[in-house]
Amino acid sequence: REVVGPVIGWPLMAVVPDRDFFYVWAARHTDFVQRVGGVVVREYSRASYPISTEVYEITDEKIRAIGAFPTRA
Repeated sequence: REVVGPVIGWPLMAVVPDRDFFYVWAARHTDFVQRVGGVVVREYSRASYPISTEVYEITDEKIRAIGAFPTRA
């Protein structure tokens, strides 16, 4: 929080579709989650080491998954 908070804000939202891709933004930009969905699913599907299509909320108290982008089977 001490490093990221002053730059982009706090609390945060984040996605981590694979081990080489982490994207984070200020939670106040709620509409942004819709803009990253396609990228998250694409990166997850192509990844050698996929992690998750979940969207995480990062606050002072916890990190929790608040939803996930569906992948096509």
